[in-house]
Amino acid sequence: MKKFFCYFMGTLLLLFTAGTAFAEPLVITEKKIPDLEVLVDALALKPGESRRNTVSMKVHFNLDSAMISSDAAKFLNVIGKAMQSERLLTFRFDLEGHTDASGGENYNMNLSEKRALAVKNYLVLNCGVTEQRFSALGRGESDPIDTDPNATSNRRVEIYTIR
Repeated sequence: MKKFFCYFMGTLLLLFTAGTAFAEPLVITEKKIPDLEVLVDALALKPGESRRNTVSMKVHFNLDSAMISSDAAKFLNVIGKAMQSERLLTFRFDLEGHTDASGGENYNMNLSEKRALAVKNYLVLNCGVTEQRFSALGRGESDPIDTDPNATSNRRVEIYTIR
């Protein structure tokens, strides 16, 4: 019985810690911009982590566009400020662009890369984050977050914090 109890408690502890390590990313939209400290906490890797999807930006790019809107610029400014904080200066970031499924596969791959590069360029040029801290990658339509492949929410950029 004692062995079973120890096994049971160990399993619960493992499930609890795994649940916290793989928590959903912080979702930032034009209507849901967190305060700076919450954002810094979300972007900072925890001990033992080497890469984590920390922020999903619902940039809501217009159809067939990689232009940063004025609403998106507002929260990119907050993200840039967080990236410049003392706690995050040693981290790098992967920016992954996504599209909906309305275009062809090659077209969407190119557009998603342009979206990731647009976010990178904005953070470098307007927020002073050094270019070497980023990699930008297009994912095309391959990873939708909405069951409707043409939903506008699929047009997004996600930030992964890396060491």
